[in-house]
Amino acid sequence: MGNPYDSQARGALGAASGDPSLWDWAFYHGRYYCYFGPLPAIVLFAPFKALTGTDLSTAAACAILAIAACASLVFLMQTLWKRFWKGTPRWFAVLAYTAIVAASGLSYLVLVPWFYSIPILASLALAPVGIALWTRSADDIGSAPRIGMVAAGSLLVALTITCRPTFILTAVFGLILLWPQIRSREMFAVRSRHAIQASLAAITPFLVIGE
Repeated sequence: MGNPYDSQARGALGAASGDPSLWDWAFYHGRYYCYFGPLPAIVLFAPFKALTGTDLSTAAACAILAIAACASLVFLMQTLWKRFWKGTPRWFAVLAYTAIVAASGLSYLVLVPWFYSIPILASLALAPVGIALWTRSADDIGSAPRIGMVAAGSLLVALTITCRPTFILTAVFGLILLWPQIRSREMFAVRSRHAIQASLAAITPFLVIGE
């Protein structure tokens, strides 16, 4: 084609030749590139293939990841409830759990189990747990954060780059939740060895995985 980026002409040519073009892929210099990361394939599809000799179905992968994502969202809400909403009725917490799971789109992603759903579900399984670990990293406002939890939270959120890269925007919640530590210079500062270590724990996973 003279202009392979003309979607209408490409679709017409594909219908006429029987060789349809791929949608939702990046096309560059005659090659298609998938912009999804490889983590779901490494964690689910490759081990299943190695153990059974058969391919894991997309529907099964979506179901597995949806269960993990649901548990991840509930874990996040439970963490926020214990940290910020103490004293509120239990029914309110249950309502919040139900609302966050319903609003996440899990039901659609499971009922329409396209391959497109897999990296989204994988990111939904990772990011909420990472955010929850950031929340749990400090006991009190402005107190020194636990380096291990900061690092683990950053690692899980950074791993969304290897699934659905746009989920990396959830890192903004890290700045919000850790702002008291940042403001008190317990993070992103050189006031102490612990502050430097906490800063490296927060940043290094993003640099390594992003690279």
